[in-house]
Amino acid sequence: MADDTLTSDPDSIVAALERHLAGSQEPERDDDEPEVSAPVPDPEPNSPQAAPDNDQAAETATPEADTAQADAPVTTAQTPEPKAVTPSYADSPEYKAAIAEATRERDQATAARTQLLTAYETLVPQLEARLRGEFADIKSYDDALQVAKTDPDRYNAWVIYQGELQQKQQELRSLQEADAKTKANERATAFKSEQQKLTQLVPEFADPVKGPVLAEKLQAYAIAQGHTKERLSNWTAADFVGLHKAMQFDNLEKAAALAKEKAKGAPPVQTPGTVRQTNGKEEKYKADYERLQKTGHINDVASILQHMI
Repeated sequence: MADDTLTSDPDSIVAALERHLAGSQEPERDDDEPEVSAPVPDPEPNSPQAAPDNDQAAETATPEADTAQADAPVTTAQTPEPKAVTPSYADSPEYKAAIAEATRERDQATAARTQLLTAYETLVPQLEARLRGEFADIKSYDDALQVAKTDPDRYNAWVIYQGELQQKQQELRSLQEADAKTKANERATAFKSEQQKLTQLVPEFADPVKGPVLAEKLQAYAIAQGHTKERLSNWTAADFVGLHKAMQFDNLEKAAALAKEKAKGAPPVQTPGTVRQTNGKEEKYKADYERLQKTGHINDVASILQHMI
């Protein structure tokens, strides 16, 4: 009968097979025998197992901790702006010596360039004058051909001299262009330095809104005083600070003069203890009102009403 029951019920067959397989893999344990688990070693402090699992931490969290975490304000971490730090090497004797040496070499190069430029600016006009003096008869291409036929040696000297002059003129132009570029860079560097000094002395110039407005006012004031834009371009920070103070002083004087003009038309100020002059009607109204306060009589009320009509 048992076999008929197993074969007739597929679920019973599956359950029997599962019990058979489970019994073949694990030995049966007596219910009275206590269960012994293998000891788990403590994880090392730096091992990944030392950190509790997120699910386990969530299960062990208390309601009070959840409430405190929910009430805690949410803050956004802000990265502080880096501050300008003077490098330590800037104060070292080696760094200062290197800066001094570079400055000395730059000054020497500037002096040599200026000296060479001055020499060429003197030499080229002299060569041009000599060419006009010694070869005054050669003024055109036809003149040069005529000299080449009649005096080949003189013609060759003229050609050589002409080439030398053109070479010196080209070198002079190169020196002038290099000098102009160097001076432009020096002016730009000096202007930037003076601009930084000016913003330190007058912080309003550093404001992106107030700075341009103040610069326009200062320029208009300087032009009104007889200065030109070309002259202002060569001014230092100290010059502009003095001009700014002069403009402020003039503005204060104009404001004081305007206030003095307005004060002429204002009524005189009453000093404490002075009696203001009033007409008889105001005095009568005041007397009737004081009498009404004392008597409360209807006749006194009528007297006051007469003053108000």
